[in-house]
Amino acid sequence: MKKLFLIIVLFLVSCSPSSQTTIVDNENLRVCEIGLPDLYCDACASNSEFILENLNGVVSANVNFDNKNAIVIYDPSIISKDELLLDTVIQYYSGVILDDSVCDFDELLIVCN
Repeated sequence: MKKLFLIIVLFLVSCSPSSQTTIVDNENLRVCEIGLPDLYCDACASNSEFILENLNGVVSANVNFDNKNAIVIYDPSIISKDELLLDTVIQYYSGVILDDSVCDFDELLIVCN
């Protein structure tokens, strides 16, 4: 019971009142790996991740400086992979799509924006 209470408290803290909690039906979500060969620092990766996550249609983004890539989960009914490539961040770091596939999970995601 204490563990459940702790999990609920951690969730509420991580989703501050200014955040919007959205339940996303991930049946149609896709995951896209984008190579970013010109990514040159951790701060650039962090800023790029923030910008990508705030694109309409992007559910989640993880930019990794060490691997020089971004893993983006997106809703193709809102934004296409070609539109992702047109994003200024992706163009600036010479982004190229390495992989694009259907997400392979069936549960709902809770996303704090």
